[in-house]
Amino acid sequence: MLNRTLITALAALAAAAPALAAPIDMTAGRMRFTFRPNHGARLTVDGVALIREMHLYMVKPGWTGHLLNADNTPPILKQWSEDGTQFATADFDTEDARASYLFELRPDGTFKQTLSYAGKGKPCEIEWTSGYINANVIEGTNYKADTVEGERSGVVPLFAASDDQAK
Repeated sequence: MLNRTLITALAALAAAAPALAAPIDMTAGRMRFTFRPNHGARLTVDGVALIREMHLYMVKPGWTGHLLNADNTPPILKQWSEDGTQFATADFDTEDARASYLFELRPDGTFKQTLSYAGKGKPCEIEWTSGYINANVIEGTNYKADTVEGERSGVVPLFAASDDQAK
């Protein structure tokens, strides 16, 4: 009898649990973008990873507590296409905050990511990594950057010159 009760309880829990959305999977030409919860973002070109993951944390000022941690907040995922461009959203919602990604993969091989977020009546700070970029893909290319100290330019090295992030 205990086994039958346990099986009935587990079946009821499974039926009440929200269904997991299918992962986002978009392809255009040589590019493919996939998104799964918990760091599962990946943008590849000819199968080579350009972006391998992303992170989002919304916190109380001074990192005194989490309002939204995308690592453990299941998103609602949607995907569609319009005029050859593929779109997808990943919407995160907690009692204290909300965030929404919009991903676009265009037929010309352009990828765009937009993040919208808000604390629900609470001040917040964010830590957002829009994508960990594969250094091997950009090593040796020229860059130009506007920094607080003025414009800088150079060649992307394979390895960082220092472990000091400011350098």
